[in-house]
Amino acid sequence: MIDGSQRRRIRRLASLGVGVLLASLLAPTHTAQAQPDPAPAPGKATFSEPAAFDVTAPLRDIASTARRSLASTPWQLPEERGPRLSDRGHTPDQAIQAKKPPRTIGGTTANFEGLSNQDNFNVTGRRVNPPDPVGDVGPNHYVEMVNLVFGVYSKSGQMLLGPLALGDLWAGFAVDECTDDSGDPVVLYDQRADRWILTQFTTRGSNYPNEPANLFYNCVAVSTTGDPTGFYYRYAFSTGYNFPDYPKYGIWGDSYLITTREFGTVDPSVYGIGVYGLERDRMIAGDPNARAVGFLLQEGRVPLNLIGDGLLPADADGPKPPPAGSPAPIVGTQDDGAGYGATFDAVNVWEFNVTWNAAPTASIGLKTQLPTAQFDSVFPCQPTARDCLPQPASPTPTSTSTYSRTGSGPPGGWPTARSTRTSPWSPTSPSRRCPGRPVSVGGSCAATSAANTPSARKAPSLLTLGEGTIVNGTAAQTSLNSRWGDYSSMNVDPVDDCTFWYVNEYYTQAGAAQAPNGNGWQTRIASFRLPHC
Repeated sequence: MIDGSQRRRIRRLASLGVGVLLASLLAPTHTAQAQPDPAPAPGKATFSEPAAFDVTAPLRDIASTARRSLASTPWQLPEERGPRLSDRGHTPDQAIQAKKPPRTIGGTTANFEGLSNQDNFNVTGRRVNPPDPVGDVGPNHYVEMVNLVFGVYSKSGQMLLGPLALGDLWAGFAVDECTDDSGDPVVLYDQRADRWILTQFTTRGSNYPNEPANLFYNCVAVSTTGDPTGFYYRYAFSTGYNFPDYPKYGIWGDSYLITTREFGTVDPSVYGIGVYGLERDRMIAGDPNARAVGFLLQEGRVPLNLIGDGLLPADADGPKPPPAGSPAPIVGTQDDGAGYGATFDAVNVWEFNVTWNAAPTASIGLKTQLPTAQFDSVFPCQPTARDCLPQPASPTPTSTSTYSRTGSGPPGGWPTARSTRTSPWSPTSPSRRCPGRPVSVGGSCAATSAANTPSARKAPSLLTLGEGTIVNGTAAQTSLNSRWGDYSSMNVDPVDDCTFWYVNEYYTQAGAAQAPNGNGWQTRIASFRLPHC
């Protein structure tokens, strides 16, 4: 996972239902001072067909071949391209909530161990950092993917399949690049079709000119039934010589959506956000001619502040689809302290539309900018903005995500685009970062302080309920790349549209002792319900 100059991680939008949900602090503050940016020129749509297609054997019949690496040292995924941004001054959050509610959210309904870096070592012969844990839930299963393995669980925590290497899903595929264990996996459950979508990107050629130039692909597998251990339709969609870093997926109407941060390899002057639609109906049917459409919102053609924090695709959860023909929101944030030209803090909402007919059409445009309460995405820490969050007995603070920071630690916040409510919350000393929040009901956080090892917690948007604990870590992260998790996800159970499932990384003393150089991360999968649901 490689990023560019003046770029940083942005967390996966775990779910988007009626409202658009994203990680920033939405409020009507400063609306009068904020002047919308001029409409950008995003360029033309490019339609294409898959570079390859086939159907797998049942995954349950695939035996993982413990492909051991010749290297004996842990594999640290590449750092971001270009220099880190320096802080341009810190403004305390204007909407902070410091009062702790008297009642907690309550216990978990399921809580079990997920994949770990030891699984990486057992399957691929190497350990990796960061883990990029993601997952999704269906009627009977939970599927988890991390760098560089995946597994299928029952809802009670029994592993039904795996751990398998990411490349095992693509064994024998015509696009050989997909068979690599490249990482940045994403898993989605398509509730309306009862299908699973498992993905990864390709990385061959990302170190050009130090390796041969190579085409890049988004590798997308769609299950043929609702059984995630069964057959899959496999597709590869090329992004040319642009490396499609940080892929994020969503489901909207008759399209599967992807956003990427694209870096030109043969032409290193190219940087932009890729926005793609895949022809969902044909992919579900296993049509080898399922089409794709893409736009590149390229720096120089689009103001960098409108794409500088990355963009996230809408992911429509629940049994009811969006209104037929409605455009998909593509959402990001901008920070006036981040050094890419933003004059105010805001949520940027794009609209993406595609019509899959005999002569398909597609469009994308900036719909609106929603000014927010002031927040900082580049934190005032030394030596870099990533070295903020303290851990006990560790010289290596964990990384932060895109939220404001007060004197006592960064809060977590969640808005909806249909509300002016803002909910940054920092009631006690542990620093919090909240990577996943479906719809308008529940959220989940990771918390740490000089007295608390990194732990996973859950917190609702209800002011009457405080946070609860998913798992308490018993060891600190000591790896040197200052990246905690990089991803995590929270998803709504399609059975009741009310139970939430979450995955994140944590450390135990036993796990930390098992692996060298602080690479003993583990993951935890948990579910919970809110009392009013």
